[in-house]
Amino acid sequence: MSKFDIFIKLCFLASKCQDGAEVLGLQCNIRSRESVKQMISDTISHFGRVDGLVNNGGGQFHSPAENISANGFHAVVETNLYGTYHCMMEAFEQHMKENGGKIVNIVTINRMGMAGMAHSGAARAGVKNLSMSLGKLNFNFFKYFSVFFLTFEIFFRS
Repeated sequence: MSKFDIFIKLCFLASKCQDGAEVLGLQCNIRSRESVKQMISDTISHFGRVDGLVNNGGGQFHSPAENISANGFHAVVETNLYGTYHCMMEAFEQHMKENGGKIVNIVTINRMGMAGMAHSGAARAGVKNLSMSLGKLNFNFFKYFSVFFLTFEIFFRS
């Protein structure tokens, strides 16, 4: 999918959030499937539906790879990759399977690696691949909606 196609889909979603749009603030631990399940359920209870989901949650810390503990690596992957997966699956299971919808997963681009962020790079590459796999392959449970991802490329100059 081209950046233009992504832009068009984002414009479509944005058009649904104009004039009297309502925002519902909820707290959720995306690392916990039960917490995500409750967030999606509360959202459906309030609005009656979930038309779109934007996954942009994540967390990481800058560290040389040799200093990242197994627990630190696990925490970042659990938040960035599993959190995205939990949100996608709960939105699908609770509403989108029967009604359709759109999911946007936002990740940083990491085609050149992420120095000092090996744990985050691994998780973000997983999110990108998950998005591409579920969006391009026509699995029965994902045939009802689109999954796409948006990447940002950041360059630092000295």
